[in-house]
Amino acid sequence: MAYSTADLIDIHKMYVLNCLMRALLNATCFAMFSDILINNHLVSSQILDYLDTFGAEVTYIWAEPWKLGKLLFLLSRYFTLTGIPFFIYCEIGLL
Repeated sequence: MAYSTADLIDIHKMYVLNCLMRALLNATCFAMFSDILINNHLVSSQILDYLDTFGAEVTYIWAEPWKLGKLLFLLSRYFTLTGIPFFIYCEIGLL
């Protein structure tokens, strides 16, 4: 079966479009997957930091009287900790 030049051009255009669509899909999937990996690494490193430094926090921070430094430390430390479950909830895609 012989194809005309117009048919070959149309077939080539469809092939190029198909290749571009696949490349775009692969790039999008890679970007989404890499974002999930990076976010999971950040969350797990944050949790590991809490577990590693909790003993020192009890020793040095909780025993101190309430001052501005203690208040700022506890707010910055536990405000991010409360955000981790919300972040995981959003990452799963339930929102």
